[in-house]
Amino acid sequence: MKFLSSLASRSHSGYTRLIKPSVRNSKVQAIISILGKLFCCIAEYSPHALLLVTVLYKTSKDHPFIPILDDVPRYVFVTSIIILFLGVLYKCQDLLLYHPSMPPSSRVYVPLPPPNIPYDDVFITTSDKVKLHAYFIKQQENEIQDAPTLVYFHGNAGNIGSPSYIPLYMTCHVNILLVEYRGYGKSEGSPSEGGLYLDGEAALLYLFDRQDINIRKVVLFGHSLGGAVAIHLATRSEFADRIAAVIVENTFTNIQAVACHLFRNILPFVSYLPRWAVKNKFLSSQKIPDIQCPLLLIYGDSDEVVPSEMARALHEASRNPRSAVVEITNGTHNDTWCVTPLYRISIALFLRKVFDLTEDRTEPISSEESVSLSWEWQNAVTDSTGFF
Repeated sequence: MKFLSSLASRSHSGYTRLIKPSVRNSKVQAIISILGKLFCCIAEYSPHALLLVTVLYKTSKDHPFIPILDDVPRYVFVTSIIILFLGVLYKCQDLLLYHPSMPPSSRVYVPLPPPNIPYDDVFITTSDKVKLHAYFIKQQENEIQDAPTLVYFHGNAGNIGSPSYIPLYMTCHVNILLVEYRGYGKSEGSPSEGGLYLDGEAALLYLFDRQDINIRKVVLFGHSLGGAVAIHLATRSEFADRIAAVIVENTFTNIQAVACHLFRNILPFVSYLPRWAVKNKFLSSQKIPDIQCPLLLIYGDSDEVVPSEMARALHEASRNPRSAVVEITNGTHNDTWCVTPLYRISIALFLRKVFDLTEDRTEPISSEESVSLSWEWQNAVTDSTGFF
């Protein structure tokens, strides 16, 4: 783990290259894409094929009168074994990305909210009939209707019992729907990229059906992997007009970039494998330009998992005039929320800016107005003098 952390702590020379294709030739990109799809198809059946080849090889050695593999050139056989082995690794990528059992008790013990915080313990059924566990943290009865509601998507480990939402509840005066992905905590099923998107959609539909909240004040919040889910949902046509704002924390441009970042110094060829053989993609940098609502990106400058440059890359890729980016000094991947009051203050100021506008703003009609509006939102979030 320390080895991976040391790899992740190395910085990139520039963040814009994280969102630009490394291969510019369209023909080469097309070939790589075809090879990638072929590899993915092979990978689906690799465990069974590898078992069959192993049995045949063992049989031919133990019984020379069965010359099944005698006529197969050795280099073809070895190449096949390597491809099948890589296919097995492809199938095992979910084990590398999703950690619902970290820490070990996360699947059986989900901490309850503090006793002074009212909440509903709910279960949400997705469109593919998976039952998800969630906490709906709510303000007092006389405030719940007017308060914004955050849909909180956690990272790739643990469950919804983390206390990271408490400062948001106390400082920002929001309702919070804490959603456990499939395969996490008390939720059913197994995690996957498509599955997590369905989980997010089910969470939103659950909120839109509630009668005790203001459905015009729904805000998506995502930490790390949850940021990719939030970005995806905000770009869906059926939800885009119903999302008031998006907040992401320590999230990434895409899984390929994170994998290349972590493994680029292990072996030269290994760092190129994720470019075409990755199973879970979460292509946030390609989706984020389609977000039209206000957007806040928060990152810790000491993040040991996701390079801090990725937040800047996402901000640049968004081209959103109603966006802001906040750097948390000494913030690591999992404790950015608690190292400084700037974290919760910047979110509170952002929400104030989102919901206290006295006039509806349309999209800028010129680049000058776009720049001016961008600075307006950035200053509104980073200037905390009027908060206290």
